[in-house]
Amino acid sequence: MTGWNGQEHHWLSFGERKTCLCYAWRPDRVVQILGQYPILPREETVRIAQMMRTKHPPGVITVDFMLKIRRPNGETYYVARDVKEMKELAKRSVLEKLSIALVAMELRRIEWGLVVSDSKDFPEAEWENVDWAFKAHEVKVALALQPDRVWEIAKKLTADIAAAKPPVILRNICSSSDREFELGPGTSMKIARFLVANKAWSFDMSRLICTSKPMEINIEKFEATMELLWGRLRSA
Repeated sequence: MTGWNGQEHHWLSFGERKTCLCYAWRPDRVVQILGQYPILPREETVRIAQMMRTKHPPGVITVDFMLKIRRPNGETYYVARDVKEMKELAKRSVLEKLSIALVAMELRRIEWGLVVSDSKDFPEAEWENVDWAFKAHEVKVALALQPDRVWEIAKKLTADIAAAKPPVILRNICSSSDREFELGPGTSMKIARFLVANKAWSFDMSRLICTSKPMEINIEKFEATMELLWGRLRSA
């Protein structure tokens, strides 16, 4: 996939996809995501394995994600994250590899952490919401409309949300827009997803979105964000 900052991402598992989407949703804080980051030279991890009296796997050991994080003051630093499902943690070979990666990162003074992608602590609602929006974050992929038309519909959707007494039912607003503009069913919803994906609209990402149920949508950043997006719309 191509993330919000234009970076290409690839995954080896569903858990990695879920985790990467959560990181990619915060491009202001997570400024770079490096997948399957190799721990080199291999001789170093071999020595670590020997020191720990454990078996080194064939090939080069990698961490699933090396993340470049931006602090509020603008400084950046790196953290390493591995992603596993609960069942994988019962395998000795997996635990040995994770232990080697942990020590290697400690020697580099890089914080290492483990994300268990199917644990109760994983932000399931957040990643599902991000996934819902992400598929429409590039308007040229999501729509076959002219930029001026997208802008017109986006403004009308935002005005309808502003005029409605919150919370609003997004599906109803989008269906009304489809009828008013004589659009194919679901077209206005794709534009709504584009607005969420590009943060012109926002809502509580910790609660699973259901477009047929009442929800609070914050539209305060619509005008400023759409001004920045206008160039993308024109070139789409």
